[in-house]
Amino acid sequence: MQLKYFVIILALLSVTLLYLLSTFSHPIYITFSDIPDYEDKQVIINGVVCEHYLTSYDNQILTIRDENNSDEELTVFVETKVDIEYGDIIEATGSIQKYHDSWELVVSHPKNIKVISSWDNTSSPVWQLAEQPLKYLGLNVQTNGVIDRIYDSYYYLIDTSGRYSLAVYFNPQYNQNLTEGMSSCVSGRFLYDSENFRYFIDKRAQNDFSESVG
Repeated sequence: MQLKYFVIILALLSVTLLYLLSTFSHPIYITFSDIPDYEDKQVIINGVVCEHYLTSYDNQILTIRDENNSDEELTVFVETKVDIEYGDIIEATGSIQKYHDSWELVVSHPKNIKVISSWDNTSSPVWQLAEQPLKYLGLNVQTNGVIDRIYDSYYYLIDTSGRYSLAVYFNPQYNQNLTEGMSSCVSGRFLYDSENFRYFIDKRAQNDFSESVG
């Protein structure tokens, strides 16, 4: 009888141990501030894509930014190309490593990069872009406003209150579609013009113009 209970207890302990081992082996979610505590460990972290490029070896280097703190960034090394865009919010799973005195996340497979929210599914009001420019700098953004003061290659987009405005650079060949006072949905990359000391939306790389008459 005692042997029977011993076997049951041993089985329960074995199941518990296996569960604990499986828990520790799974990557855990961390924040940007947690990164130094997880060197050589598998983790999951979310961030906004603010830079990406391919190396000569077809590896992809991403820079992701903390959604709540534009000063917190992390380099993500992916062994192959992944389909992402500036402004996408992604979930990345990989190993925290130190590279040239900086932290980076090494991702072994593109399936470990998941797009949680595509940039073009979110619209940010003009006032928010104007008041928190560093949060959006370098990202693709989408916003709504009213077209005002049209020039040869740019115009100003103002909010409905008239208190906030942003310059929007566009391809001159689309000038015929623009009318002052027109309500417009604008998408493009949010950048800074150091010559004129202003932030602007650059839609010159796009071949479309989304608009609605107000």
